[in-house]
Amino acid sequence: MENLKETELMEQAEKEEQEFWKPEIKQTYHVPKYNFDFLMEQVDKLNKRARKLNLEPIVVEELNEYDKTIVSNDVGYYRRTEITIRYVEVQISGKSPKFEGWTFIATIEHEKASKNLIKCIPGIELDYKYRDAPPDCHHCNTHRWRKKTYVCKHDDGKEVQVGSTCVKDFLGHKSPESIAWQCEMLGKISEMFYDPDRESDDYVVPRSAVRIPIREFLEITAQSIREHGWISKSKVMERPDLYEFSTYDDVMELLFPGVNQPNRVDILSQDVKLAYGAMQWASALHPDSSGKFSDYFYNISVLAKESSIGLSEMGLAASIVGVWNNKLIKMKNETGPKKLNEYFGEIKKRYDLELTVKSISGFDGEWGYTTIYKMRDQENRAFSWFSTSQKVSLDEGETYKVKQPSRNTRIGMVIRKRWLPD
Repeated sequence: MENLKETELMEQAEKEEQEFWKPEIKQTYHVPKYNFDFLMEQVDKLNKRARKLNLEPIVVEELNEYDKTIVSNDVGYYRRTEITIRYVEVQISGKSPKFEGWTFIATIEHEKASKNLIKCIPGIELDYKYRDAPPDCHHCNTHRWRKKTYVCKHDDGKEVQVGSTCVKDFLGHKSPESIAWQCEMLGKISEMFYDPDRESDDYVVPRSAVRIPIREFLEITAQSIREHGWISKSKVMERPDLYEFSTYDDVMELLFPGVNQPNRVDILSQDVKLAYGAMQWASALHPDSSGKFSDYFYNISVLAKESSIGLSEMGLAASIVGVWNNKLIKMKNETGPKKLNEYFGEIKKRYDLELTVKSISGFDGEWGYTTIYKMRDQENRAFSWFSTSQKVSLDEGETYKVKQPSRNTRIGMVIRKRWLPD
């Protein structure tokens, strides 16, 4: 019998608890993604305090991500006419305390020198009269200084401004501290997730938050490759005497020119074609028949399907065009003139040749860094030059007239020799 009575009391307490935390508030906000993690940290701090006070936590649900284009903005020391920012659409859910028809709707902060700060629960607009309202409690009619007061609204439309001690008379006989803090938390959520920048397209954003449409980025990368060839970061590190900058570095300069630097972007139809082909190729990548799919190919496939990319993803995205361009060159060579699979030249005999540098690589060895130049002649024979010299260097894609001295050694398909450009 006692157990039955105890159960009924527990059910009654639970019912009162459910009634106390009605209604549930749901509000949708749009916040810049670069600020989202910080906001979630603040929500976690609020919820940690709420749990200590045995209060209902705030729930944040991500609904959608989308890109927003901002016009005419400064980005650090750089300037772009258009900037793309990734936004997150979130839904905030919380429960406002309600008791006998009264519901909390706003906190008023009176400690400011000029006017009050109004912090409403999501979805509520408070009457303008509260902006100049003194810190009075309209329940006990006590006129004294208060840092904060609270506005409650009845189902019949009546509103009342009360202090932290009297708020329990309107929102239930629980701890005034708990009720007051819950009221403040609901007001803070609205303030935290409100994005004032959405009302103005002229505001400064951190460069790390800037996103570039994927097609624009790939087209600018294609322009850089057309002008300078594909230059990886490893090439620059291996041979700084040959390469001053990588393709990625050049693309960053094209995207974010300094305030006093000219706009160098000059995309041609061939750049658009190369970029489109690279994007289609990367988007179509998938595991092979055995199910293998390297992390690199998986990652570039993901990026190629994105509408925009962030700063941390641009190095990887630039390689999409570089790899695709190399594939096109390889396919062209395979379908082009037949490569002569033969030895060339006789020992101790001199030749005057015209060779085109096709690729440059190298390695560290016992005698320092060795540069390997892969070249072809007009009949598509393959030649290589292994050089440790820092005085003479060749450029990829350039054709040189070469005098072949008598001291040479045939090694397989390749003749190792000292090349002397005219």
